[in-house]
Amino acid sequence: MSKAKHKGTIDGVLLSKDADTVRLQMGDYILIVSHDLTLGWSPKAKDASWPLTGGIIIALGNDEFYVGGTGLVISFKSVKDGERAGILQVDEGVFVNGKWQPGRRLNGDEDHQGRHLRIPVGEYGIQRIKLYNYK
Repeated sequence: MSKAKHKGTIDGVLLSKDADTVRLQMGDYILIVSHDLTLGWSPKAKDASWPLTGGIIIALGNDEFYVGGTGLVISFKSVKDGERAGILQVDEGVFVNGKWQPGRRLNGDEDHQGRHLRIPVGEYGIQRIKLYNYK
C-alpha cells in the first residue's frame, strides 16, 4: 500500500496486485483507493496477477467528488479530529455536452451499507458522491 498522501482537487490512480491501495487527501477527507479485487469476493482475487485498474477523482468541494474509472473501491475518513465520514448519496451518471446527467441512485447494496464507493473490475463508469462528517 502506498503511504503517500496527496492534497488537491484532482488526482488519478493506477492499481495492480503489487500496488493495490493508495491514500489521497482531498477536501476534508482521506480517500483510501483500493483495487476492486482486494475485497476478495471474486475468484480472480486469488490469481497470481490482477488486471490494471484505475481512475480519476475530481473534488467539486470539500465533500463532493466525481469518480470515473474501473476496478476501484474507495472508502473515506475525515481529517477532522473526532469525526467520521459518512456517505450521503452516490449517483451513477454520464456527461452530455459537458453537463452532468445523473442516472441511478445507488443504495446500500451498491455502497456496502455506506462503507465505500465501488466500480467493479471490467465495468467503466462515473459516480458522483456526496459525503458528510459526524461525531
